[in-house]
Amino acid sequence: GLHAQKDSLIISQESAEDTSMVDYLSPLEYVFMMHEETPWMFKFNLAYTNAMGSFRNLVNFEHKISDAFSIVAGAGFGYKKEDYSNNYLDISTREWSVLVESRWYYNMKKRIAQNKSKRNLSGNYIAAGIRYSNTSRRFYYEFDYELDNQLNDLKIKKNFITVFGRWGIQRRFLNKGFFDMGFNTGIEKNLSLSGSSFFISSFIDAGIALAKDKQKLNRDRLCPVFKCYQLEKFIIKTNLSGLFSFKAGDFGYAVTFNPEVFAELKLGKSPFSLNAGIKIKTFYSNLLDNSDQAFSEYRLAPSVELRLYYNLKKRILKGKSGNGFSANYIAGGAKYDYTKSKISLFDIYTPPNLLESSISYVKTGGYLIWGMQRTYSDHFYFDFNAGVFYGNEIEKGERYSYSGFIIEPVMKISIGYRF
Repeated sequence: GLHAQKDSLIISQESAEDTSMVDYLSPLEYVFMMHEETPWMFKFNLAYTNAMGSFRNLVNFEHKISDAFSIVAGAGFGYKKEDYSNNYLDISTREWSVLVESRWYYNMKKRIAQNKSKRNLSGNYIAAGIRYSNTSRRFYYEFDYELDNQLNDLKIKKNFITVFGRWGIQRRFLNKGFFDMGFNTGIEKNLSLSGSSFFISSFIDAGIALAKDKQKLNRDRLCPVFKCYQLEKFIIKTNLSGLFSFKAGDFGYAVTFNPEVFAELKLGKSPFSLNAGIKIKTFYSNLLDNSDQAFSEYRLAPSVELRLYYNLKKRILKGKSGNGFSANYIAGGAKYDYTKSKISLFDIYTPPNLLESSISYVKTGGYLIWGMQRTYSDHFYFDFNAGVFYGNEIEKGERYSYSGFIIEPVMKISIGYRF
């Protein structure tokens, strides 16, 4: 009997502590699961698209080793194919990588002492780590009488060691989500050549997080974050994912800038909205120790779509959303996508400029997608969608022109600031 009373007393004390913790937290901190003790977390990064060449990972496992420190282990995989048909050139790239890093959540002990957080993985951090990557590139060039040097089938394999540091903000997002954003910097060493590169870049990772929770979420506490009773009619959204990067080394430099902005307008009080915007990409690289080529690319891609938030009424009735832009949707739209690129293929073992090629692509057509968008707090949002694009592609090169029908899968995740 006495043992049972002690167990009951311990359970009551733990429940009281959890209730007290929740009372101390703001609604946004509650959404970020700061009331849950999270000693480990498995993360699947849905924002990994086009992450090759960076040290972002497709999968990560993070484990606490103390209140303020954790260890992260991750792996990445990638494949990319570039077809320069005007010079009958195909370039394919395969990459795999592994990474280990240590994180210091520098304000975690203070938050735990103030009863504002459990011992978890939602916090601001400074990290240091090391990454090993293997890149295999194949250049296949069909015979061309205009070239003195005929490059038929060249395969290049390279290994890299990267030592890096980063500052970041990681948050769990409800039970099954996470985002991790900040800035990277470090030194990349090419083990195949005597060269190294310095880099700095922004990053945003987001996706599915698996952890073991002890408490169920109280949906009433989420309303101030998701604006459950608020009517939203118009928002402007900026996508911060992959916004910029810069790398400089013994063999050159590379710079990327990818701004993207969209505006969404509610059609009355209906579940329909118009979403329109533009994506711009500028990229230049002559960093030979990384890519064996000088490459520049400019992209301009405006689009407009009609969205139907099909579960909006259900979310309103459950108190999960207001009549706005925070729900699942299906959409149909139209897109114009112009890309112009120039490549100069080098081989550092022979005289440079073995091959130069410029090419432009114009894709026009429509697309159908399924997506989920969530707006939270006053200025943040994320939007994930996937579907199919269909339409016409015009490819123009120096000695070649092609036009034809295409159908291809599309997937996108946007995270950023809204106003």
